[in-house]
Amino acid sequence: MTTRILTATALAVAALSIPVSAAPAQAVREIVSSSPAQGAPGYMLDLYKVTIPKGTILPLHYHPGTQVSRVQQGDLTYTVQRGVAYLSIPRAGQDPKKIPIYAGQTRVIRAGQGLVEPAGMRHYASTPKNTVVVVLSILRPKNDLGTINVAP
Repeated sequence: MTTRILTATALAVAALSIPVSAAPAQAVREIVSSSPAQGAPGYMLDLYKVTIPKGTILPLHYHPGTQVSRVQQGDLTYTVQRGVAYLSIPRAGQDPKKIPIYAGQTRVIRAGQGLVEPAGMRHYASTPKNTVVVVLSILRPKNDLGTINVAP
C-alpha cells in the first residue's frame, strides 16, 4: 500500500487569511487500489483513502483530473475559490442529488455525502478541531500527482 503525505503550507494558508498553528497538521493519503482504466488509454483509476487529522487546514489546491470523493467519517468544511464543484447527496433508489458549489461558496460535506471536483477547479478545506475526517476518492489521468497546491 502506497502512502503519500499532503502537506499544508503556511504560505498558502496565510493567503487565505486562516490562522495557522506552528506545525500544520498533515493529511495522509493511502492508495487502496489502482488499475488502468479499461477503454480509456492513458488513464488510471485509483481508489484512495485520505485521513485528515482534527483541526487541519488543507491549503488552496486543485486536481489536474476530475476527482470523485465520499466523506466516510466526520464533516469537511469545503470552499470553492474558482470554478464549480458538486455536492452529491445519496437518495435511496435514485441517482444522487447534485448541488453546485460555486466560487466563493462554502459547504459542509457530511459523512455519507459525495463530492465531484472537475479538473482544475480550485478549493480548500478544513476539519473541526475535535474530529478526524476520512475521505475515499477516485481520481485521475495517468501521471496525475493528485493534488497541486497553489502558491499565494
